Amino acid sequence: MTGDGSGMVDVLGAYFEEYISHGHNGQFFTPQHICDMMARMMNPVEPMPRIADPACGSGRMLMAMAKLNHFARFYGADNDRTCAMMTVVNLTLNAMYGEVAWMNTITQQWYGGWLIEPTISGAPRVRPISEKESYIKLRLPEKPDIVQNDSPPVSGGVPAGGGGMLQTTTAPAKQLIFEF
Repeated sequence: MTGDGSGMVDVLGAYFEEYISHGHNGQFFTPQHICDMMARMMNPVEPMPRIADPACGSGRMLMAMAKLNHFARFYGADNDRTCAMMTVVNLTLNAMYGEVAWMNTITQQWYGGWLIEPTISGAPRVRPISEKESYIKLRLPEKPDIVQNDSPPVSGGVPAGGGGMLQTTTAPAKQLIFEF
């Protein structure tokens, strides 16, 4: 990496996509020039303290954002362990600090995570973290509760108030956002 961030290149992701995954499991990584364009389109007025990607692949989007704001904390998650590890390596090689989770961000199933943090010498240190230590664990909207209406039937055999029929009630929904 060069001092201005222009040297951030995702060699691991390009190799993985071309020679290992061959697009299996829907693994097509966003091209670097598209990531750079999307990062510039964000056009943040002030530097953002935290940048997150819930389907980070090899970390290309995080690296594109680092070109604009290298001092943010970077958070990525992917449900493929190899991709999560590529993101850990890319963040470490480019002196980017934050967290990478190996998890399914839709179902919230946690498999593992790593924290990339600075040391006194300035070199990044990677350490495994537990689900309880994870900063990027998502909170999904609550599922609707299924309620059985057991009202006694009225004359004619038709249940009063829809008795015996399933009704759904929805608990207050939470937004699908990172708890930052």
